[in-house]
Amino acid sequence: MILLIALLPLPTWPATLHVSPDGTGSDGLSWETAFPTVHAAMVAASSGDHVWVQSATYNGGIQMATGVSLFGGFSGLESLEEFHLRDWEANQTIINGGGPVIETAPGTTLDGFVVQNGVSMIPNNAGLCVPADGRILNCTVRENEIGGIRCDNARVEIQNCRVYSNTTGGIELINSDARIWDCRVEDNTSTTGGGLRVRDSKMELRNSQVIGNQGLSSTMARGGGIFAVESVIKLEECLIKNNIAVAGSQFLATSYGGGLYCFLNVDATLSNCVLVGNQSLIGSLMSLGSGSRCELTHCTVTRNTKERGTGSLIHVSGGVTTSFLSLNSIIFDNDVPFSGSDFPESYEVHFSTVDTIWGGQGNINSDPLFVDPNNGDYRLQRGSPCIDSGTDTGLTTDLDGNPRPIGDYDMGAYEFPYLRSDIDGDGRVDENDLFVFQRDWRKGTGP
Repeated sequence: MILLIALLPLPTWPATLHVSPDGTGSDGLSWETAFPTVHAAMVAASSGDHVWVQSATYNGGIQMATGVSLFGGFSGLESLEEFHLRDWEANQTIINGGGPVIETAPGTTLDGFVVQNGVSMIPNNAGLCVPADGRILNCTVRENEIGGIRCDNARVEIQNCRVYSNTTGGIELINSDARIWDCRVEDNTSTTGGGLRVRDSKMELRNSQVIGNQGLSSTMARGGGIFAVESVIKLEECLIKNNIAVAGSQFLATSYGGGLYCFLNVDATLSNCVLVGNQSLIGSLMSLGSGSRCELTHCTVTRNTKERGTGSLIHVSGGVTTSFLSLNSIIFDNDVPFSGSDFPESYEVHFSTVDTIWGGQGNINSDPLFVDPNNGDYRLQRGSPCIDSGTDTGLTTDLDGNPRPIGDYDMGAYEFPYLRSDIDGDGRVDENDLFVFQRDWRKGTGP
């Protein structure tokens, strides 16, 4: 029995390996003996290991090992008990070049890196390729000529990341299930889906910004901000701003869906979102194709513009197979008024502010009285007609994270933070407010 136990393999415990340009490369178990390259650490790592990388610039073309967690942001002085001292913003850890720059593996975590300058002649590539389940945290993905992040057949969490200035698109999902939280997708370009391209996938985009992305083409541009096909997408507490789909000037060149293009069989729900300043020739806000459905709940849609002389705010091309619903939303002061003239039977609008007369329950067409729209503040002034004019949607917070409702539900992405009759602002409507009202009765502000 004693001999049998002695012959059994001993368990192996996860190791913490180190990477530093100044390391000796002997075993990677300390900063002094650290591996000099990320590639060398991946060759040595086993599933469950953590790899700590000192702030520096390293060559790309990295293939992560299965089950390994790769962390950047270290100064190179931290002990094994001082993981909490790492700072990925102050200690930038850059993976540069290659195609892909880095590719994950099943069960991996990539946390605290800058992934940049990816180039490749091979199709279906990106700066950061995610072909399996894993997590991408606290990363910046920038200036890759082959696209920013590409997830293929993966269940992935992308959190607190910035994806910007990539060509061939910012983030692409193919047959994937992605939860994208607290991210900023900005200034990316592609012919289709400049910011995000979602194919046969499920995407939850929360507390994120999709800003200044472009769909560019000489003939047909589709989805400046987001392009989706055969997918389910859910946007919560998001800003979709200044995205543009632009086609060339040649005859018949056109562009669809400045903010969002649901091409075919897409189920899109947006809540507590602001959609502002998006632009295209057709559907400056969004374009909906056959079998697609879009629902706006507590959204603010304003200052979206047409690309050239004619255009539309929302374009529906799927007839009765396509539907658009607005509930407790504000659709006001856009370059092209909200009309629904293409397929009126596809539109349903209730308890919303629209800048045209629109049938449906509880709608109004008055100025919503934003606080400062010229400077991007689309919260409601105290006298706004949108306050207490909505219906119960079950949402409990607004875009700012403030409680909802206060009194009755408001329209738009922001709940007015006080009860309308709470004159003294103490959170209650009581005799003190009545006293203020009586004291100021019949007073005026002018001569």
